[in-house]
Amino acid sequence: MNVWALYATENSEGPYALMQAINSEARAAGASSISITGNGVMNEGLLSISPRAAGRFGLEFRRINDVTILLQGGVRGK
Repeated sequence: MNVWALYATENSEGPYALMQAINSEARAAGASSISITGNGVMNEGLLSISPRAAGRFGLEFRRINDVTILLQGGVRGK
């Protein structure tokens, strides 16, 4: 999955709900792993996610360059 624009809106449920939705979609599609690339990231909070925070979602975080991040891990649940 490539993410090009991610904005908080009035009805945003937060990052946990987003990751749950991505995980559910991947599981429904029969995927065993998730790879999310964030391109053109301008939010410093996203650019510097801690390994511990990514780990809560079962993902590993890697910063590719000044504006690109990669989150990878296994699909969770049944």
